[in-house]
Amino acid sequence: MAQRQSTVDKLLRPRERVVPLALLWLVVLAAGLFGLSQLLSDGHKATGTSAYIPWGLWVALYIFFVETAAGMHLASTLGTVYNWRPFERILKLNIFLSLIFAGGGMTLIWLDMGRPERLWEFYVRPNFSSPMNVMAWIYLSFMLLQATQLAWEFWSDRQRARGRLATPADEERVLAVRRNLGYLGIPVAVGLSSGVGFLVGSPASQLFYQVGLYPLHFLATALASGAAVLAFVAAAFLARRDEEMRSVAVIAGRLALAGVAFEALFIFFDFFVSLYGGVPRLTEAVEAVITGPYSWSFWLLQIFIGMVIPFVVFLHPRLSDQPRWIGSASLMVIFGFVMVRINAVLPTFVAPQLEGLPEAFAESRLGLEYFPTATEWLVAILVSAVVVGVFYVGYRLLPLVSEPREVLS
Repeated sequence: MAQRQSTVDKLLRPRERVVPLALLWLVVLAAGLFGLSQLLSDGHKATGTSAYIPWGLWVALYIFFVETAAGMHLASTLGTVYNWRPFERILKLNIFLSLIFAGGGMTLIWLDMGRPERLWEFYVRPNFSSPMNVMAWIYLSFMLLQATQLAWEFWSDRQRARGRLATPADEERVLAVRRNLGYLGIPVAVGLSSGVGFLVGSPASQLFYQVGLYPLHFLATALASGAAVLAFVAAAFLARRDEEMRSVAVIAGRLALAGVAFEALFIFFDFFVSLYGGVPRLTEAVEAVITGPYSWSFWLLQIFIGMVIPFVVFLHPRLSDQPRWIGSASLMVIFGFVMVRINAVLPTFVAPQLEGLPEAFAESRLGLEYFPTATEWLVAILVSAVVVGVFYVGYRLLPLVSEPREVLS
């Protein structure tokens, strides 16, 4: 009982701030579970997707979660491969975040599948000519690698605590395994993020996705969104009493800002070239984003909140090194990248693939207008709440951050 009470104390400290948030989290979780029950009872009839609009909110959020997981893994190489001390200290936290974000993305795309119970067939009956099947294997490899790295770090810490890594040679052997796992993870993370870009950009019937640089674009935004999550976590949980963690927040925030700048340039040139080409189906999709029904989310949520305000904060000399401002700006960048994916996926199908297709069949679910249903929002909130909850429990109960004066090598 004493041990159980100690665990509760760790989770709820400080109570005056955590308890209200915990209650809010439980309410959100309950609402999400209600949405999941609707999905399980009604199937995809509870969503706004259809034969004309096969991709919706869950696909957009899946892309965000996968990109962020890959980006955080690539950021972890600063600790595993390059032995930069501040990132060594948060290495386990970094890998843990990457793993649970990957799990969140996997859950969303699993629920989006028409027959999710047949997911296992990707692995027992592989078809490597299918990009989706290849991505399933990359995804599995990525998550297994993350779990292996995390287990190795915990095992190493336990061996140090027991005094079994007493010599420099012993320590070097442990660090060599860490470096090798880090090296192995680089191509896997690159394959995961750029592979999603290839998967999204490959459908020839959707001109809005026909961008040859999509794999590279997804890799760059993966680094940016992963850096933004690290900057937020470091600023919100670690930086106030730890100068090294403040430096992590500052550097990760600047990396995220560079990614935001790249994203702004990519959007400008992508939309400019698309409009200049004058292809009707393509221009309809772009106009739906910049002047049509999705313009409010593009200009207000994605551009102003997700890009302009963070730029002002990160470039301001008095705000750019303050944890509170770094955390707020990083959270806006994260929100902005969520909107990047939503505004890339949802407007894609506004133009029919064949002229006269909407008039060919009269059915309420065969329209070209899409907005996520309440079930879709609730399930997305459920997955996000679980990711946040797992992170908080892990942060409170697991030794994910090393002490400032601990020497690893």
